Amino acid sequence: MASSTTSVVVSSAKTPLWLWPNILSLDAPVIASIWQNLFAHDVSIKLSLASRFVLPLSVWLIYLADRLFDTAPGRKPKLTARHAFSSSYRVFCQALAASAALLSAISVPFLPATIFGNGCAILTIVIAYLLIVHSMGGRLRHWLPKEAAVGLIFAIGSVLAPATCSANPLRLVFPALLFGILCWTNSAAIEIWEGGRADSVSRFFVHHIRLLALAVCTVCLLCGLWLPSEHSWDALLIAALGYTAIDFLRPDLSPDLLRVAIDIPLLSPLLLLGLK
Repeated sequence: MASSTTSVVVSSAKTPLWLWPNILSLDAPVIASIWQNLFAHDVSIKLSLASRFVLPLSVWLIYLADRLFDTAPGRKPKLTARHAFSSSYRVFCQALAASAALLSAISVPFLPATIFGNGCAILTIVIAYLLIVHSMGGRLRHWLPKEAAVGLIFAIGSVLAPATCSANPLRLVFPALLFGILCWTNSAAIEIWEGGRADSVSRFFVHHIRLLALAVCTVCLLCGLWLPSEHSWDALLIAALGYTAIDFLRPDLSPDLLRVAIDIPLLSPLLLLGLK
């Protein structure tokens, strides 16, 4: 079964163009980068060029490494397009990971010292998490649900540089938390829709995604009235509405299209970053 799936996935003639960003793990770095820029915009911070490069490169490296762990020899294969590609083209994926690591290493010395220090703390947490989750497997879910950890760490990484440089970082705490919940739901939805297991809170988020979206929209509307100059509330509201649309269309979407579609709402800052 795994070999037949792989043969379908790695055939470029049968792999649609829209699936390649997911196969190459490029979707998460793009999402992290645009949210980082939106958070920076909301606190009137101009990020350094190194800050703009290190985050997406680090996220890309983490996702590639996670994929390589998942498809390591001897591990039970996951029947998804991205895992089949990583398994079939392991050397190529290792080369991509090495390139991301090298470019990150080149950029890191140019980071402001405070961002570098905070980033090292986050990186330590991420490395520890990757080692634990891939060594403990299902036992980890009893005390640290993977989907929650992925979503919240992703949000922390995205807000790290803007919050570190801001004179009032507390302004970003609540929008970053809501963003983390949406990322958590995104990760849980992918896991559940692909036939995996998730903790009870993650299952609740996914099975009641429209209710969650309504709660997020309500909070964003209220906070938007209080802090109308911040575009984060608008982006979060649009993303929540997008989740509702995806859940409504879900029965008509193929597994691969559904996997890509659930990321589209998180691209909502692209609609707002051009606004002043």
